[in-house]
Amino acid sequence: MQMIQLARALACSLALTPLLATGALAQCVDDPLEDNESCATAAPLDDGGYYGLTVSDVDSDHYTFDLLDGDTVNASIFFSTDVADLDLWLWDAGVTPCGTGTTSGDLARSWTTSDDEDLSYTNTTGADQTLVLEVRMYSAGSSDCNAYDLELYGDPPCCFIPAFCMGDGSDGGVCPCGNESAPGAMEGCINATGAGAMLSASGSASISADTLVLQVTQAVPNEFGIFVQNLTGVSPMPFYNGLFCLAPDSHLVRHYNPSVGINPTVTDASGSGINAQALTVGDYLNDTQPGVSVGYQFWFRDNNGPCPHGANFSSGLWITWLP
Repeated sequence: MQMIQLARALACSLALTPLLATGALAQCVDDPLEDNESCATAAPLDDGGYYGLTVSDVDSDHYTFDLLDGDTVNASIFFSTDVADLDLWLWDAGVTPCGTGTTSGDLARSWTTSDDEDLSYTNTTGADQTLVLEVRMYSAGSSDCNAYDLELYGDPPCCFIPAFCMGDGSDGGVCPCGNESAPGAMEGCINATGAGAMLSASGSASISADTLVLQVTQAVPNEFGIFVQNLTGVSPMPFYNGLFCLAPDSHLVRHYNPSVGINPTVTDASGSGINAQALTVGDYLNDTQPGVSVGYQFWFRDNNGPCPHGANFSSGLWITWLP
């Protein structure tokens, strides 16, 4: 099983913010990190944000990573307890019990009865540890499953800046033809798939590491799209079939390869896609600098969408870059 390390050199990796999974009942379907219902099948994670996950009362979720001796890990889940109450547990993968959701043998836990859970743990064992993070439903509210967002990051936590440009009206935007997404769905305006496109990120926001990857999901399958960025955001503007929230000024960047011009991303059969090259390379204005916050969205073709304008946008994400 491939493991990852939360390296000492990283003060924090991603400038993401929780997209609260509230206002809509979770769909009891497997998320992309399933099947991970035991310590033995735990999904390996890097530090970063993971959004739109689901857990049920009969199927806990488990995630694994390595923590270096002396390092600290911080983990948070964001959810609505009105739908169902969730708890967060941290286990040593090599010690029994692991992933039992009990108060015996765990390294850390967060089990309040309110929205969201957070835990922190420092490895003082004198050796590196392989750990398992467990998300377990404690009690059902209005549903026997719940949606949640997960963030995993090193110490100290920093750089969190709000996501933006949701298609549910939470940012004050109105989708062009009544194609709003469900409240709390964390999506852009509805496209031809019946859902809105979502933007997420993984890897490190360190410019020297240059490993940050943007991923769009729930866009139209097998279509062209382009990641765009700017240093400045604006109030949501109806544009094509979606909402655009980046300033249309001289710092608007369409990511491209200097040798071939605009370098599009082609979504796969599920409507997902990632940036075709390093984000720092695609920023031909060189605005991506340490300490600078950059907003990103994904533009994509939406020819058969609910509006007649032929294209759409994902929700947006702000990332603060590190040295």
